[in-house]
Amino acid sequence: DMTLCISAHSDEGRYFRWSYQEDYKFHADHPKDYIFDYAEGLEVKLEPTDYSTYWCWRSNSSREVGLVATADLRDNRIVAHKFLTFSRSSLRLQTRYRMIIYMSCISADAYRYLDNLKTNSNFNGDLFTPLPSDVQGNIHCEEDPDARVIGYVDVCQVKKAVFYLGADAYRLFIARGELSPSFIPALVWDYGEEGQNPLDLRYFWDQGYAPMFEGADPDGNLGVLWNFKRCTDCRLDGGVLESPEDWEDR
Repeated sequence: DMTLCISAHSDEGRYFRWSYQEDYKFHADHPKDYIFDYAEGLEVKLEPTDYSTYWCWRSNSSREVGLVATADLRDNRIVAHKFLTFSRSSLRLQTRYRMIIYMSCISADAYRYLDNLKTNSNFNGDLFTPLPSDVQGNIHCEEDPDARVIGYVDVCQVKKAVFYLGADAYRLFIARGELSPSFIPALVWDYGEEGQNPLDLRYFWDQGYAPMFEGADPDGNLGVLWNFKRCTDCRLDGGVLESPEDWEDR
């Protein structure tokens, strides 16, 4: 769980809005030792091993309006407000993770407007669904005063906090194959033309498999292991090859 803690230095502000952006670096299960020549139906061994689709980054932003208030509390602070949950098998924990929190103190009227807007969008539709009659912003149309306008203008200062999780987080990570035997995908072995298991490799490529590396099957027979294409291409797990802005890789 990711939690938010707020401790204000005075009682002047009791209403807060927050949002976040998360970025994380992860890698495929294995670099590419082989590529597949579809026209020839043959595996082509790479020298050296190809790492071009091994490392990736992925980014997500908060999807809803983040609000928290201390108006009903004696102390102007929030302890352990949970805002994000992910499992130990999440790729966020595999290599390096960054969380950026944006926090601002807003007015009570702005808080009420955003809270009503959040309730409306969560339960009755989206942000463009007609709002209940009691939800009014402070933006008006000069040409048509009776026209409904969605929005609220509030002046506030935004604070930003950045933190990273690195090698320490990796100790919590559970790789996909360690979850349970039923999670491990079926593997395909190609033993070559003179092997025990001649295959139509184009068929397996079309089914989403790709050659990975040379090895031995459980019976000790040597061959080329095929597995899902995402095992050698991190982009198929939703990643991009370019790192985010201001990423610190240390």
